[in-house]
Amino acid sequence: MGRTSRLFGLAVAALIGATACAIKSTPSTGSACTITGAEKLPVSTVGADAICQRIMAAIASRTTASPPARIAVVVHSASRISATVTLADGRVLPAQNVAISDATLNERSLAMLADAVANQIASARKSH
Repeated sequence: MGRTSRLFGLAVAALIGATACAIKSTPSTGSACTITGAEKLPVSTVGADAICQRIMAAIASRTTASPPARIAVVVHSASRISATVTLADGRVLPAQNVAISDATLNERSLAMLADAVANQIASARKSH
């Protein structure tokens, strides 16, 4: 391996490491959303804060009520993510899962998770 290849490899490794550190955050500022395992997100996807922002925006587009008490997002692997909602009244809704069997998480899969969570919350509020 040439010197240029090694330097490029080190630069990529440093970038990936820095990105993983940056997206490892838990609570997103000003929201009730936490991310566990953000370091497992593929580098090509958005970061942890953006995932929480998408979920909160999807909720806001379906209801004018305040957001749920807590949304816990877990990145299980580069191809699987889930979210569990605990409503303000203490009810815990079933986990919403998105997994891709032949690729890694991408923008579409994260949008699917946000939509599933928002639809679930809207439905739970209507039925209660």
